[in-house]
Amino acid sequence: MAVGGTGLRMSAARAVRHRPLHLGGVTTKTEYLSSMRDTLGPAEAVRIAAIRRLSPEVRLRNALDLSELAMRLAMARIRGAHPELREHQVLALLHRQDRGAAAD
Repeated sequence: MAVGGTGLRMSAARAVRHRPLHLGGVTTKTEYLSSMRDTLGPAEAVRIAAIRRLSPEVRLRNALDLSELAMRLAMARIRGAHPELREHQVLALLHRQDRGAAAD
């Protein structure tokens, strides 16, 4: 598939990612979020109450699990963009990006 008349080609899988989102009949993310506003408040209150009932140990474990998930997702993104990199190079790039984000 040619991209923007440039002669560049992209894979079919990548082209799918560039399609606009269709969110239940609304055309933008803002419209989608505003259509959900009537349930966001009560749902958020229930979610926060459930988190507050957890023990500190469980809350810490959940935070660590989420942190690990975020790291794995970031590494997967790096591997997808740079399949030629070895594991230690992926980790080095991840840490360099983390330091750059922390400096912002």
